[in-house]
Amino acid sequence: MTLLRRLGCVEIWFAVAAFVIGTAALNSALGQETDKPLPAKRAGRDDPSSPGYRLPSNERKGGAQRNKLVATIEETLNGFTPKPPRSKKADEDFFVVGTIDLQHHHAIVDFVIQEGVQQTANFIADFVLGKEPGMIREWRVFARAKTLKVAEVLRTRAKSESIEEQLAAFKLSTTGRKSPDDYFVVGTADLNVTTLHADIRYEILSGVKSAADFIIDFTFNLPKNHRGEWHVFFRAHTQEEADTYIAQLRNWYDTMEQQRAQMAAIYNAKTTRRC
Repeated sequence: MTLLRRLGCVEIWFAVAAFVIGTAALNSALGQETDKPLPAKRAGRDDPSSPGYRLPSNERKGGAQRNKLVATIEETLNGFTPKPPRSKKADEDFFVVGTIDLQHHHAIVDFVIQEGVQQTANFIADFVLGKEPGMIREWRVFARAKTLKVAEVLRTRAKSESIEEQLAAFKLSTTGRKSPDDYFVVGTADLNVTTLHADIRYEILSGVKSAADFIIDFTFNLPKNHRGEWHVFFRAHTQEEADTYIAQLRNWYDTMEQQRAQMAAIYNAKTTRRC
């Protein structure tokens, strides 16, 4: 199916909590990117999404508890067969890891690449042990790869499959049975993490696969220091039903200051603008 209509600005990785990714609760100290290049030896180590990322040892928590958790995670990682097929395992292999932070009904989903069994285990352990009270953190290893290039392909595939699962699981807002050809009203927000300003758009997307492709393209093509979030508001059988709902949604956003403040809270933004 094809994208029928684009109605505004873009971005958000606010997930419907159907992304059930894992076995453990977790939290990662996700740092903001800067335009200043890192020294060669440190390049990637300060970026949680980079294969070279490591949390500073003085920030790690847990002692014996952490060591036991790391050992358990390493055992899980060593159970994965690397890709391409028939490749031999090595401690330096790359791992595609999915993480989710869930707090106050708001979910932040991320997919990162980590290099090495020990480093990946440390990353996951730091994520698990760093959660705040009331926060749920979960993780899942999606794949093991021999090269960074293969890992990047697998990360894109894992993210796409996860989003498709979320869209497929979303309840129909009208009567009848769900169909892969249903229409989705999706809100997207392009959040500048420096200014905390979000540009918000509402989209009508036709079909699960087409909607997932749009969201993938949106979240993978953001400027530096921007975070993409998305949320499904409505699922219907027909474009007419989606048109009616999105008109109401846009009017609601434009005319009600209280709801506008609620929108900003949903997207974790101080200010918003509908495009």
